[in-house]
Amino acid sequence: MKSGIKSRRKKSATSIYNLPDEILKNIGENLDIADLSRFSRSCRGFFNSSLQERKKRHPERIRHNLQQLNCDKRIFNGQNEVIYGIATCGNALLTSGRHSINAWNIDTGAILWTYSGELYLGERLWVVDGKAICAGSKKSDKGSFDYDNIILVIDVETGEALSVIKHPELKAELTTVIDGQIITKLRNGDINCWGLSGKLIKNYQPAINMPLIPKFLATKRYIADINDKQITIINRENDKSVNVTASEEVYSAVISDHLLICGLSSLNSSRPDIIIIDMEQGEIIDEYKTQGLLHYEHPVYGVTQNCGSILSVAAKNDMVFMSHENGIVVAVDLRNHTHQILESFPPHSPYLTLQDTYLFIKSSETNSHPSNLCIWDIEKMEKIRNIDISGLNNVKWHKGNLLVSAERSLVKYDFKVLHQNGEVLAEGSPDKLENALRTGDCRIM
Repeated sequence: MKSGIKSRRKKSATSIYNLPDEILKNIGENLDIADLSRFSRSCRGFFNSSLQERKKRHPERIRHNLQQLNCDKRIFNGQNEVIYGIATCGNALLTSGRHSINAWNIDTGAILWTYSGELYLGERLWVVDGKAICAGSKKSDKGSFDYDNIILVIDVETGEALSVIKHPELKAELTTVIDGQIITKLRNGDINCWGLSGKLIKNYQPAINMPLIPKFLATKRYIADINDKQITIINRENDKSVNVTASEEVYSAVISDHLLICGLSSLNSSRPDIIIIDMEQGEIIDEYKTQGLLHYEHPVYGVTQNCGSILSVAAKNDMVFMSHENGIVVAVDLRNHTHQILESFPPHSPYLTLQDTYLFIKSSETNSHPSNLCIWDIEKMEKIRNIDISGLNNVKWHKGNLLVSAERSLVKYDFKVLHQNGEVLAEGSPDKLENALRTGDCRIM
């Protein structure tokens, strides 16, 4: 007898191709692997093909889930005021209210930090290079009723203020963040560009007095300073500017590539609803009027046909989407100069935001209608879904997640899931969610 130790034959590992089809399907659908080098050649080949197939099917699955409302729903409670601004940075989800900024873990719902104080913040929130930017005002050291107009730059990871920009002429609603620069139009009409460190980089002085309700947009290359009918376009590369005059007051505007699309406000039935300005040429190149469709309804003087204000505009490629104050939302094909009605809401309510390939139409809550979110696929020009959301304030589309602020709550709808019947597997406040995570009562994507 050779030895008391029995020799054991090493069992060969089960080949991935011998696994049941159902398991292979689940692996392929849920695969999210950064480094494939540690796997065998056959596994790498299988995983690569699964990843490629997943990329092809991913948008269609999200679209299908939007139609069927198949999602994981997470409710983030804990902010004791109405939520307005929404931004994302890695796994951090940031929200801003009137007096504070919160950072949440987007997967678990846990609050990472809160920045608060004697603040009065605006509704807009940006994240650039791991820094959160919000404009508003902060209580001054001078006295109990004095406030400084400020722009806050906060470290997303720690919640600490990195810089505070103060200026007596700041306006929070006329501030934007582009390409790592904070650009704002001041009350005196000047336009300032600051770095994230708070250093003033550039000052522009357009020769136009500030109107009652100015509008201000910026991109990496252009600044559009809109004052009633007068539009000043500044080329940020060469500092040259040109003035363009619209036929009526500009009520809303959006920049798409090098085009500035302006929605007008008019009581003249012969005036266009929108004008298109080529900012490279510095001139109006197109306009559009929807005859017999949009009208202005005055409570005393009655209805005036083909008049009124375009409350909101959005644009992509040759398509412009506009909402009229009478509640009608219209899609305009500039190439063919045709239009179609998308939705009809109560007057003065629709607001448009275009994110990825989806058009989100928000309607305000009235005594007879709840606030509503309508989603359209602009590539196929098909309506996907209507969702009634009480107290709807803001929406953001982020990698297959629909983030919605409604009153003091933030709701995340994860549409990347594999549900088949509209099942909601996780719902509740962070503490309930934490318990669900411990008990395995929900799905983590």
